[in-house]
Amino acid sequence: MVEHLKYAEKALRECNRVLRKGGKILVWMPTAQSDWLLKLLSFLGLVGKFRHERYYGLGEFVAMLERAGFKVLRKEFYNFSMNEFFVGEKK
Repeated sequence: MVEHLKYAEKALRECNRVLRKGGKILVWMPTAQSDWLLKLLSFLGLVGKFRHERYYGLGEFVAMLERAGFKVLRKEFYNFSMNEFFVGEKK
């Protein structure tokens, strides 16, 4: 849900604050490449209306996780690069 947040980095810092050392955060999010498909599915009534605040590139989001205090354990694209998946661990 990070793509829906106006202040995503602040939310990630709060997640880091409440996790104990070694705690994990799992993040799935769509990439900018999926925007046209999501809009089409919404137009056809197959998914609800959505509002993404923004999309993040793989490197950009890794940097954000690291600034928030996480060590990135896993990062990858899936679904034909229409989605991204991240696993971070509190340092």
